[in-house]
Amino acid sequence: MRLSYLLLGPSAFALLAGAIGCGISLLCLGSSARVDVEAGRIGLVGATVLLFIGGMLLCAAFAMTEERGLVLPTFVRWILVAALMVLPTAFLYGPLAGFHHHIGFGPMPFFYMVWNAEDPAPGSFQIIKGYEVWFDPLVFLGLLVVWMMILYGAIHWVRPVREQQQLAR
Repeated sequence: MRLSYLLLGPSAFALLAGAIGCGISLLCLGSSARVDVEAGRIGLVGATVLLFIGGMLLCAAFAMTEERGLVLPTFVRWILVAALMVLPTAFLYGPLAGFHHHIGFGPMPFFYMVWNAEDPAPGSFQIIKGYEVWFDPLVFLGLLVVWMMILYGAIHWVRPVREQQQLAR
């Protein structure tokens, strides 16, 4: 398999995540709450970076291959894989629970990260000012293994590289 086709998967994921991130961030920017606007600014920067990286990877894939007719259908199938992964990603890594001034990320009760705004410790790690971040790397790795198994199933179902495998034979 050519390197150019390997670039299409990360490109599809980055472009879809960047597009969704831009939409959500723009919604946050329209909020009247200061914290939402700050989160929207951070999200918009991250989404813009993802769109740039995804676009560069897609351009590189087109530039590196001589079989340009196969790039677009393969990219569309990778976009389908990325779209299938939106809900599992949101469920496994999104902010799914909150109580008072705490926001939990990950499926309840297996939070890999909690933002504490009740009484953040002075000098603590804060992504957004006023929210202390608690992170559990073991839970995060466990959720990553589950996510990768779901990704494997989505790739196996959609088979985004099937044409290239036939050409390589």
